[in-house]
Amino acid sequence: MQLGRNRIMTNEESSVLILMTAYNGERFLRAQMDSILSQTYMNWMLFVQDDGSTDGTNVILAEYAAKDARICLYKNEGPHGAFLNFHSLINKARREKSFDYYMFSDHDDVWLPGKIEFFVRQMEQYSPDMPVMLYADMCIIDENGKVTQDSLDAQLGLRLSGKWDRFYQHSVYGCNTCLNRVLFMSAPTVDVSDRAAAILSHDNYLAKYAALFGRIVFIPEVTMQYRRYGKNVTAANPMTITPGRVLSRVMAFDDLAKDHARTYLQTLYTLDALMPLLPVNERKIAEEVSKSIQKGGFSALSVFLRRGIRCGKVIRTVSRGLVLLTGRYRKYMNPELFLKNVTPRQTKLLALYLPQYHTFPENDAWWGKGFTEWTNVRKAKPLYKGHYQPEIPLNNDYYDLTDYSVMKRQMENAKKYGIDGFCYYHYWFDGHLLMEKPLETMRDASGEKLPYCLCWANEPWTRAWDGKSGIVLMPQNYGGEKEWEKHFQYLLSFFRDRFYLKEDNAPVLVVYRCNNIPDCDAMAAYWNRRAREEGFSGIYLIEEVNTFQKEPVLSESKAYLEFEPVFTTNHRRSFLEKALDKTRTVLFNLVTRNHCIHVYKYDMVWRNIVRRKEVPMNGKQRCPGAFVRWDNTPRKGSNAIFYAGASPKSFEKFMRKQLERSEKNSCRYIFLNAWNEWGEGAYMEPDSRYGWAFLNALNKAKKRVQGYVK
Repeated sequence: MQLGRNRIMTNEESSVLILMTAYNGERFLRAQMDSILSQTYMNWMLFVQDDGSTDGTNVILAEYAAKDARICLYKNEGPHGAFLNFHSLINKARREKSFDYYMFSDHDDVWLPGKIEFFVRQMEQYSPDMPVMLYADMCIIDENGKVTQDSLDAQLGLRLSGKWDRFYQHSVYGCNTCLNRVLFMSAPTVDVSDRAAAILSHDNYLAKYAALFGRIVFIPEVTMQYRRYGKNVTAANPMTITPGRVLSRVMAFDDLAKDHARTYLQTLYTLDALMPLLPVNERKIAEEVSKSIQKGGFSALSVFLRRGIRCGKVIRTVSRGLVLLTGRYRKYMNPELFLKNVTPRQTKLLALYLPQYHTFPENDAWWGKGFTEWTNVRKAKPLYKGHYQPEIPLNNDYYDLTDYSVMKRQMENAKKYGIDGFCYYHYWFDGHLLMEKPLETMRDASGEKLPYCLCWANEPWTRAWDGKSGIVLMPQNYGGEKEWEKHFQYLLSFFRDRFYLKEDNAPVLVVYRCNNIPDCDAMAAYWNRRAREEGFSGIYLIEEVNTFQKEPVLSESKAYLEFEPVFTTNHRRSFLEKALDKTRTVLFNLVTRNHCIHVYKYDMVWRNIVRRKEVPMNGKQRCPGAFVRWDNTPRKGSNAIFYAGASPKSFEKFMRKQLERSEKNSCRYIFLNAWNEWGEGAYMEPDSRYGWAFLNALNKAKKRVQGYVK
């Protein structure tokens, strides 16, 4: 059939967002893009997210985006997989401006010219305050565009009447659906870092939500051509139901049971997510369905029959009941059996970044005019024979961060050698900012940037550097909601940067010492609420565990990072190890005729970091730490702490092990101390002693673990 061809749009027309995912689709992509551009309805935008194509897909997409400003392109940074790519794109779309209606698209189909207009007109019949999903019929074409089946509904029976039918049979194809705004925005977010979500189809997840909390309506109108070929998602399942196919399915009963197991795994995932939202009577039914599916046998069949479940065609209903009765599907109820082609999310390496390489009035007043971090670095003196101080940047590059070209060069170098992002220290004192200029310049800069987040270094400033820690230079006052809002508004200006790191649309924010903040949970809850009001899904708050805080303390935080090496040195060393540290320090001071230097063995601390078995604390996500080296002589003088034996070779070995452990445990981030803490000897930047050796060591470690090619 042909839907209308007259192109229409007025200022009053409803807005439509189309979400398309792509992967190695160059063969059919142009046909689908042309069919969307040929729609009679024009008030739409198209978001396309590629999942790591290795063919000409991205070239084609760039070509179309250059021709039409309604097309926006994204890349899926992982985890990868057909369903996860869609969930990731949905999460991104939710933080954009809202649209009236939402549609999904595969990269290899063909839409009839009036498809969008048809769905919009149909959707106008329903209240915008009720979650609504419409889905329609479609014809099937082969790889050459030849129609092989005129109606998928006629073959399979797509219309299901009961709300619980959809928990036993998938009948919705996302590429031919339309959702209103309230459905798209209100369905619980799918966490793409949850490996089990990789088998959860976005369309049927949303269909189940619509069935329980709104309306889902089938329209017997063909609006598109669904291309079935090769190994696309539904290609393995024949679209016809014949006596011969029934016989073949009976003979291959295990294959049938495996297909049903996939459906039921999605059902259990969805019920688990939606159960808390259901009223009591509906929750009891949901619990009954969930338990019966997990149990199988007569009890499962009894619930199936009592609820009057219908799965389209009679033969499909019978086969579902038969498989439930035998319970054979239960041996396939393991998500890992279906995840062979899902690429796990790679752990991202974030380097901590100090912005104190420029002058500002407060430092001039406290430490003398012209003071920067370089002042301490330059004046450092060796404390014993063979002590390498001062450290000198390569080519005497004592840079000034008021020059943005310096930060651009740093970002380029970090990315080149395997650092995935920076975590910039942020200094906020009840509305008073310190060292903010480099960060604000970076925030406001156009062009590509290294992804980043902020770490609120929330300690009061004292004269600790010169031994007068009791003298407070800049006090820290936290206040109440009025002060929290002021701080939130400042943070929001960074959160809105498209390069700011987000976890499922929640901006990542690290707090240095949560245990120092009165009412910290209340403040975090306030920020979470405000973030949701601003279009985010909350704040992904990470607590730091370090010398002063040995475990996460907030209910509102999502994760914690281990600030190394001091977290391990202070909290993860045995009594014997600490005794050895003290003995080593005493002997070292006797030999070198010092009395204050604190000495730790680099390899010993690193081995402790990579060998210990860490169980995530308090139910939080764990973000392991790493460190390059450490010698804070420039700041502490004769009272310095240093880790003896650091070398690029050792760093590469331990960094590789930490990456391997983090990947195995699905950790989201490793926090590396640091990119440029020259005053503590914790820096990745090239220097006159090692050149680029530490950066090369990092690159080799990442290449071996994550397949980086630079």
